[in-house]
Amino acid sequence: MSSNHSSNLKIVESFFQSFAKRNWHEMEPFLQEEIELLNPGNKQQYVKRHKIHFRKRYCAILRNFINLHEEVTFIHASGNRVFVQFLTSFHNKNGQVHQHPAWSICTVENQKIKQVATFIPEVV
Repeated sequence: MSSNHSSNLKIVESFFQSFAKRNWHEMEPFLQEEIELLNPGNKQQYVKRHKIHFRKRYCAILRNFINLHEEVTFIHASGNRVFVQFLTSFHNKNGQVHQHPAWSICTVENQKIKQVATFIPEVV
């Protein structure tokens, strides 16, 4: 694996470790000021947002899902993209437990994450 792949992999691994701890201050240095997000609810196009929006968006998600937890199960770098598979588990507001795989593709430029495309199967 080239040093660029290793560097990109380390950046995304560190980002996801901080994300799992909900440590927003630790996460922000890994993001460019303006990042492009492709979220499950907006499958058609990337939306450019300031990195502060990223924190606000995921804080809102945490309010809807109790005990939200992600566990990275696979990570692979190819060029400037890093592919991450993770297992998400949470309780909904009715107390039901949900667990399902999800995927993110992160694009790294200049040692910072520029794009995050996340794919999550619809929860039944």
